[in-house]
Amino acid sequence: MVLAIMSMASDAFGQTLPDVKVENARGEEIRIRSLVNGKPLIISYWSIACKPCIQELNAINDVIEEWREEADFDVVAVSVDDVRMQASAKAKATALGWDFICIYDTNQELKRAMNVNLTPQSFVVDAAGNIYDQFGNGLIFRSYEDRQLGLNNSLEGVRAAYDFAGSVSIKGMYGRPRLYTGYAGSWVRGLDLNVSIADIFGWDRVMLNLEGSYVNRYESLDKDASYDFYSLGLDSPQLNMFSAGIDFAWKGLSLKGEYARKGKDLPTASSMKAVKGAAVFAEAVYSYKSFSVSGTFRILDDMGTMLSLYGNGTGNALNYLPSLTRQYTYMLANLNPYQVNVTGETAGQADFTILCAARPTGTDTGISMPTSPWHIH
Repeated sequence: MVLAIMSMASDAFGQTLPDVKVENARGEEIRIRSLVNGKPLIISYWSIACKPCIQELNAINDVIEEWREEADFDVVAVSVDDVRMQASAKAKATALGWDFICIYDTNQELKRAMNVNLTPQSFVVDAAGNIYDQFGNGLIFRSYEDRQLGLNNSLEGVRAAYDFAGSVSIKGMYGRPRLYTGYAGSWVRGLDLNVSIADIFGWDRVMLNLEGSYVNRYESLDKDASYDFYSLGLDSPQLNMFSAGIDFAWKGLSLKGEYARKGKDLPTASSMKAVKGAAVFAEAVYSYKSFSVSGTFRILDDMGTMLSLYGNGTGNALNYLPSLTRQYTYMLANLNPYQVNVTGETAGQADFTILCAARPTGTDTGISMPTSPWHIH
């Protein structure tokens, strides 16, 4: 079932994966694009403190041989633990006997490049390296599958991408989105441009990316006579959305921001008036040795965007509005506490984390003991 969505193709292998260096299980530095070798990939992010991550990877490991009878593919388990926890992460992966390609993103460069905010999170990559994608932080477009919740809004259509010497990348797509077990009645097209200022000027120790995106949704307003969209203020079948973002990282500091805007639309299935929407998302993270602090700020103003004006339900979403609290999607009972108010919300959150390592009493051997994270929200 999971392999059924690996259908898109391109002639440029690895073209859309970020060109980021990571460490493999042998301690060798490799580029993530080198893992694309003509096989489909499932890239799954995890950490040693994330129990749902480990449970998900254990579940995949239990059935991986059955899946490989349907298609030849690899699983890439990406540990986002920092260098202090890297040895523990390697020992954990070995002890669990994962039949995966295990890599270690200790500086979290790959995590930032692929816009991963929380774990567990997985990406399905086909044999050509095309990811079920999102633009920026997903404020105007995110195409993904969540097998645990039965959600899938992947596009059936065409997608093209081109990378200019690793410093400028552009991608475009056009197709109809999946809606539950069928397809939505809309058509979606989009364009995303990413410019690496650091690569252009040869800044090895700094990451500075600028990104701009455009998405259009087209859906006829006259397909069903029982829906009178004109009386709600909709006068065009076209919906246009734009976003601009910046991503900066230097040593232990990481800054990310995005502004998005969209035309007149119905933000929810129950909306009684078409309105314009806008969103602001900002994030700052700083880490030093065993201490880290992060802050997130967000303004949402009618930014809910449906795949289809005629659809409803949680899966009828074209974009992704990130919540501020921890997301435990593996427990349906926990969905409501982090539910996003798409019609209007201003919110912020700060997190402090301290890693405390216990030391054996009465000894100066310096033996490293298990590290426990303390979180303050």
